[in-house]
Amino acid sequence: GYVYLYLEDDEVVGMINIRPEALSHPHLSKYGGHIGYSIRPDKRNKGIGTLMLKDGLVICKERFNLDKVLITCLKGNIGSRKVIINNGGEYDEDIYYSPEQKYIERYWINLWK
Repeated sequence: GYVYLYLEDDEVVGMINIRPEALSHPHLSKYGGHIGYSIRPDKRNKGIGTLMLKDGLVICKERFNLDKVLITCLKGNIGSRKVIINNGGEYDEDIYYSPEQKYIERYWINLWK
């Protein structure tokens, strides 16, 4: 994958991991998806995640020529769910992730609208 850092005043406020080959990977195709991201806890709920994902989708479309991406979050992660939905995420399904004994929500974002 490819890791991009999100900076604000020369400080890392978040990072995004783009995995263009996710669908050919047994774990990522089910549980992880094309994009993963994290935001520094003191920078959450400020719209940074929505902007990071928006930028990541542009990279997926323009650099990797993807027409849709799979993104997942832990069930109940309201902040991450909002970031995904704010970027056009369409709910697919919940799946059980046994190593953590938690459910994961799967979303697809169409890049060729």
